[in-house]
Amino acid sequence: MHAPHLSRARRPRWSTKITRYAGVFLALSLLTSACADDDATADDGAQCSIDNPCPETQSCLQGVCIAREISQCTYDSDCPGGDYRCIDQTCKLPTPDAGTNPNNSSDTTGNNTLPDTTPGDAPRVISTSPANGDSDVALDTQLTIKFNEPMDPVSMNFYSLVFRDANNMSLDADIEYDAETYTTTLSPIEPLKPAEGYTLEIRSGVRNMGMVGVNPKVTVAFSTAYEEPAKHATLARTWAPLIYQGIDLNEGVTPNEQGDNIVNPTRPDADIPTRIDFDGNRSAVDNQSNSMRAATPINASIYYSVTESTSYYFLHYFLYYPSRYGVDTRAEHDFAGLLVVVDKATDKMLMTENVSLAAARELTNGFKPEGSPARVPGGDLGDRSMSTFPLSQLEDGTHFPLYVPAGSHEACHWYQTGRDGFCLHASAQFPGPSTGAAPGAARPTSGVVLRPGDTGQTFEQATKNADTGFWEMRYELLPIPSSLWTLRGNYDTDGLFELPFSYRPEGTDRPTGVGPDEVLMLPKNLQSNATDANGRLPFSWLATPGKRNQGQWLLDPVYIVENRYVLGASPSADYCYNFFLNIDNRASSAHPGCQD
Repeated sequence: MHAPHLSRARRPRWSTKITRYAGVFLALSLLTSACADDDATADDGAQCSIDNPCPETQSCLQGVCIAREISQCTYDSDCPGGDYRCIDQTCKLPTPDAGTNPNNSSDTTGNNTLPDTTPGDAPRVISTSPANGDSDVALDTQLTIKFNEPMDPVSMNFYSLVFRDANNMSLDADIEYDAETYTTTLSPIEPLKPAEGYTLEIRSGVRNMGMVGVNPKVTVAFSTAYEEPAKHATLARTWAPLIYQGIDLNEGVTPNEQGDNIVNPTRPDADIPTRIDFDGNRSAVDNQSNSMRAATPINASIYYSVTESTSYYFLHYFLYYPSRYGVDTRAEHDFAGLLVVVDKATDKMLMTENVSLAAARELTNGFKPEGSPARVPGGDLGDRSMSTFPLSQLEDGTHFPLYVPAGSHEACHWYQTGRDGFCLHASAQFPGPSTGAAPGAARPTSGVVLRPGDTGQTFEQATKNADTGFWEMRYELLPIPSSLWTLRGNYDTDGLFELPFSYRPEGTDRPTGVGPDEVLMLPKNLQSNATDANGRLPFSWLATPGKRNQGQWLLDPVYIVENRYVLGASPSADYCYNFFLNIDNRASSAHPGCQD
């Protein structure tokens, strides 16, 4: 599914600049049209050229006279399509010389400057910069397109060269054509945004001097560079959770203690949180099947983002699983989440909110360490709970003990049971003996402890902790802006996302991250070919009935947290840094609480 086209009311500010010998080609193009419009005796379907033009009611197209459609127009898009162009406010078929001088293949001097084409051939795009699939592109980059032959500079405009961002908004740029090198350069009017995906479509409206268009169209997709604030990676590592990950070591279908049939994955490390493109491709439709193949490594990875207000750090952590399974069920994709709120003044954790996906909404559990002023109730944005735990349960005073059971992947507290029968576990042990057998041993259930590290390990690389008796492994932290946000425009049916929605936050004064005439588009789900899927992305979490807050849990945590909980005595809600909403006040004198 593709995102809907978004049009702007104002005219684009693309100005066309033609350099070097472009004027000669433009004059030739106009002369050709004038000659072909002269009265002549050529019959419909007859051969034609500059010396043998068609009648006024016909056009010379690739050496043949054909009927011409005439209607009033303002832009090329007003015309019927195909090769019609808007010339002098009238839709016309261009009338170029079909050409009688193909490349001189006998020229061996190296001075042959004729294009690498024959009359009537569609022009080709030899190269582009950035190239399709490029990442880390500079924000001040110019886009260049090199063709294999001379091109008609008049054909290069807002409609034939379409430059869009990940919100599917057309962007303004100056267009410059170099007739010596057959190269077109697009210079964006505004600097590109960091960690943003962009596409450039080179459509059939881009024509050579024979008025033959590019066919098929060429699409170039690339993403820009992202420079993470230096302290954010440190903050993410400092407050990253210690994950007690349940693992089911059985394969196939086996009964649990109650006699229910549990549909297990065919390999135990399918319960390891990983990246969405763990299988090496940017397609989500085969994630479940690839997670069952032993040849596909599953490295432990967790996504994160850091948002900063004048009073708090909001650290979001997302765990992705290729499959979710339970009693007689299996679904492709699953997520769990954790929000950690840290007081900037005291450098202490105020609270966490754990999130698990349910059929129609997210289930949340709130926790706070002893001494935190955080409490319930806040506003009316969804159900909440708040349990207190001793500070001693934070490893090194910062790492929250996140328990994630096998199969269901519900986000819980390792030392406490969830509310309303949600995510229950009997004690501070994995189900089964806590000493733990080696990964892969034939025991019904087990688990592994995941700690943040420089690289993500596989399940087979886990090692036993002699002090605790648990098996442990490392997970990699992935910043959401550069690892996931840059891909959010990928709505191909065999790609990553489906069901785009427009971000419309609750609260009339809340920022949206885009200008007043634009809409921020976000993906709701991961693509899936499975019968059942549970791939509702964090970009769409917290859709409270009757509220327009879909996605605000991630994008606008100040508003959400302060409308769900009470954190302290009237703290400031101004953002110092919010990547998603395009806010950076860290160097602003108007925001003194934002300086590092």
